[in-house]
Amino acid sequence: MELLVYKILKEIEQGKASTFSSLGVEKSDFFKAVEYIKEEQLATNIAFSRGGQGNRILIAYTNNSKLTEKGRKFIKSFEDKLNS
Repeated sequence: MELLVYKILKEIEQGKASTFSSLGVEKSDFFKAVEYIKEEQLATNIAFSRGGQGNRILIAYTNNSKLTEKGRKFIKSFEDKLNS
């Protein structure tokens, strides 16, 4: 999931609204990663539309999201690992 979190954060950094289809991943994996980003405060302005049995995520909104300092550190740490 770390790679997916990184990819979503990079899209947010570039001012793009991330979607599961733009990243070529399963919807459930995308929602878990975006939920993690919100819970860990890696980016701001992330919202969800929930419903159905179990109040599951139906839509994740990442448009107008901005990286936090913690999100920038996550990206740097991930890129440092890739380059070592």
